[in-house]
Amino acid sequence: MINATRAYPVLAVANLDSAITTYTERMGFHLDWRDGDAFAAVSSGPVALFLRQDAAQAGSARVVVNVEDVDATHAAWVSAGVTIVDPLATRIWGMREFVAADQDGNRLTIGHVDESEADFSGITWSEADERTETPDSTEQRGHS
Repeated sequence: MINATRAYPVLAVANLDSAITTYTERMGFHLDWRDGDAFAAVSSGPVALFLRQDAAQAGSARVVVNVEDVDATHAAWVSAGVTIVDPLATRIWGMREFVAADQDGNRLTIGHVDESEADFSGITWSEADERTETPDSTEQRGHS
């Protein structure tokens, strides 16, 4: 049995300087440390991401980050010019989220789950990928 306490996703980037700028100046992360031109760590609260310069693998990561206020984060990122690839919406599984991409195409799903509204019963991943709710359209989860 594993007794994990944290996970540190590693995102491959084509240019470490450009990635650090994107994550710190546009996305609001803090630069924790850097190891030359090869590796860096950025964080926001308890969430840390490692950035590794590797042009061949750049853009292949997918990370989900839960935030306290997804609407405010979305507004700030849009204002800062972050690329939004999937709009802000409440998904059928109860997470209000959006998907952003960094300069290399790594995808960050940013969201917030309202535990009182989340209902995973009877949902398959293929259904979840196809069905999205808007803030005014809750009938898909059986609400009237």
